[in-house]
Amino acid sequence: MRVNFQKIEMLFLSMALIMIAGLIINVGNVFAIIFPFQNKGLLEVVILAVSAPIGFIILPLLLSRVLNLIHFKIKFNLMQAVLLFVVIAILALYFFHSKEIIHDLIIAICEEFLFRYVIFNILSSQFDKKATFIIGSLLFASLLHLNGNFIINLAIKFPAGLLLYYLADTFGLQSSIAFHWLYNMVIGQIV
Repeated sequence: MRVNFQKIEMLFLSMALIMIAGLIINVGNVFAIIFPFQNKGLLEVVILAVSAPIGFIILPLLLSRVLNLIHFKIKFNLMQAVLLFVVIAILALYFFHSKEIIHDLIIAICEEFLFRYVIFNILSSQFDKKATFIIGSLLFASLLHLNGNFIINLAIKFPAGLLLYYLADTFGLQSSIAFHWLYNMVIGQIV
């Protein structure tokens, strides 16, 4: 049996990017806890708006560009994105609190960019599309969401990850971001 070290390397690189993103978010959370600020909710959103793009978009994109791992352009339809985001924002303002809307949007954009663009490109350089969807969804369900119950994460977030990969691949990144955003707001209200 021949071991394909490039596949293992891309898998570990993907895992490292997820762990770095999680670490940066948690460092931001520590700052939100220790800073004496009157409005903690606003501070948390501002720190998330800074730390999440750094950990989930900027650093992974820079690293993958330096290592020449990004081979596909982003499939993104700006007009469809604006329409989806306006419709969801109007619905969200009616049903949800504004802090949750912004927080969930930041999370959706950042997680989708990391998983459905950067990690998709990294994994698809060595795996076929089906394997990339499955591996990426497993990483999304298990490694990104370490703070939850492992079995529940696999049961809920793994299928959600598959759906998000399908949406991004078929309709564009704006569709997976919009669905992720709406999903997070609905789950936040239920839980």
